[in-house]
Amino acid sequence: MIFLDNDFETVSKVDLKTCGLDAYARDPSTRVLMLNYQIHDESKGAPGPVHVWLPHEEPIPPGLLAMILDPKVRKVAHNAAFEIAIFNHVLGIATKPRDWYCTMVMALALGLPGKLEYLVRDALKLDRKYWKDPEGDRLMRLFSYPSSTATPESHPEEFRKYIGYGRQDVVAEAKVFSILRRYVTNMGKLFDGWCLDQRINQRGLPVDLGFIESAQKIAAVSKAEYRKEMDGRTGLKNSNSTQQLLPWLEERGYPFASIAKNRVGIAVKDFADRVDDEAKELLALRLESNKTSLAKYDALKRASRRGRLRGTYQYYGAAATGRYAGRILGQNMPRPADFVEDYLGEARDMIAREDLDEIKMFFGKPLEVLSSSIRSAIATRPGRKLIVADLSSIELCVIAWWTGAKFWLDVVESGKDAYKAFGERWLQVPYDQITKFQRKLSKPPALGCGYRMGPGREVGVYPDTEKTGLWGYAANMGVAMTKEECKAAVKVYRELSPEIVQAWYDVERAALACVETGEPQRAGMLSFDLRTPFLRMRLPSGRYVHYCRPRIEEVEIEYEDEDGNVVVNRKLGLTYERLSQSSGKWVRRSQHGGRFAEQATQAIALDLLQHGIENAERAGLNPIGHYHDELLCEVDADSPLGVNDLVREITKLTDWSFGLTLRAEGYESTFYRK
Repeated sequence: MIFLDNDFETVSKVDLKTCGLDAYARDPSTRVLMLNYQIHDESKGAPGPVHVWLPHEEPIPPGLLAMILDPKVRKVAHNAAFEIAIFNHVLGIATKPRDWYCTMVMALALGLPGKLEYLVRDALKLDRKYWKDPEGDRLMRLFSYPSSTATPESHPEEFRKYIGYGRQDVVAEAKVFSILRRYVTNMGKLFDGWCLDQRINQRGLPVDLGFIESAQKIAAVSKAEYRKEMDGRTGLKNSNSTQQLLPWLEERGYPFASIAKNRVGIAVKDFADRVDDEAKELLALRLESNKTSLAKYDALKRASRRGRLRGTYQYYGAAATGRYAGRILGQNMPRPADFVEDYLGEARDMIAREDLDEIKMFFGKPLEVLSSSIRSAIATRPGRKLIVADLSSIELCVIAWWTGAKFWLDVVESGKDAYKAFGERWLQVPYDQITKFQRKLSKPPALGCGYRMGPGREVGVYPDTEKTGLWGYAANMGVAMTKEECKAAVKVYRELSPEIVQAWYDVERAALACVETGEPQRAGMLSFDLRTPFLRMRLPSGRYVHYCRPRIEEVEIEYEDEDGNVVVNRKLGLTYERLSQSSGKWVRRSQHGGRFAEQATQAIALDLLQHGIENAERAGLNPIGHYHDELLCEVDADSPLGVNDLVREITKLTDWSFGLTLRAEGYESTFYRK
């Protein structure tokens, strides 16, 4: 086979990081500075030399163009979506994802860093000659940033160095490809999924730019009104200024030297007797006026082109499970407030009419209404409709299935609401009398406790404390549970789910035994093997979750038992290398059965969703987006295809998911909602 390794360096007035790839590549100001490339004909042995094409000096070489257009030549790049977009939209050279391999996708599929610098240096530990040139960042700022004014003509010596930087990237990417292809077990299936992902990303989400502009106008007016009221109450020239507002608050009992959101919440809760009513009212106004989620309207407008938002999904974005990650919008848009959710259509109409007075009269909090309506900015043009469906309680269904948890299997197979069923046993309330509030309260433990969560506690030094376990998990979901409720919920969950509890220990023992003996091990539907340098967990679908450089060593395990007691054990445990979610560094971390259970469950859920996306594509439903367990499609308004078709396609089982009960619900609309 012939491979063409290639890497662009470009420049544009558009900021790639804030506007996204589609807006970047389609902007008229975007141009190619150079293309470094290397030809590797495997029949002739080692790769050839690295060449550079400089568009400001010559047209594209005919031989290079022929290779780009030849489907028999497999193009290779790191984050190949970028190269494809530049070829298609900047150079006008049509190339399709099916003709490409992406080394970033290969790395992510193996649980390795997506960023080339970390992949080469930290994860693969390649020789220094493959490392990125430290001068590269400076050269990139000089030539390729929106603020860049340097040109090849004005800075010839630096540009010569920049060419060397690009050449080094091609050499490193080619080396990475030669290594990773030995470990990716099914390149065809991996890149079939990526090609479908690229089609969905290119279709894009329909965006109502008029609605967004109306929302931005209302936000500007509302924020000005809040500012005016706050200035009036405080007598300050600028009540938004921390320097001016903080002394005013301190005079009225405010205890901290910061008015960050977390400090305000603590002050109102823990110092209620000390902070006077005037300051409390002012703080409430400040919290109402500072809706950071409204920035998503700006992001939507900035990244959209001609009413479509493209490139919002990152294939294999979560390395541990393979789940998609979100770009621009993210995977978790704000949930509508309870007082808006049931009236989202009316709220949307009021925003579109820019009727602030009606919003105030009907809802009372205009900025909260705007935040709750962000999803509805995804809206079709006349003559089109959205079909949306989501898999019901998918993680709960999956963990019940692969662990054989009888209580949860009975709940799922009976068609009961899983959260109400748990609330019935935990809160001792009849199933049909569970309130909406009690169902919401039951959701975090029903979902999270399957991953070995303890009740939780506060860690850190006050006031910079953080809730752990179920307590913190619930808070992150917007559910306020007491510590006592968390303790009781964990106890009930483990009593109801002995099979899940046993699975934590079975899976951990199997992984440890595999690393210790080098022999494959099985734990129910999961199995483990070693393919140095990876420990691999095989899912029922046949896909693998990878753990790099596993090691058995003494680790300190700190956890909470079901009574909320902190238990610290030192024992032989499993560690492996991964990219830290918090620091962004390549680190070694410990692994236990609860994490294996979480990763297996989420990975299986992804496999089911992916199967549903593929089914929907074959059925002509035209998928345009997805969020964890939810799939969005767009068709003509008069299409015979509807929500029942989508529900049927995403709940179809495969040969490997026999016995799993899947249900889904959905709707048809002209705009997206929760």
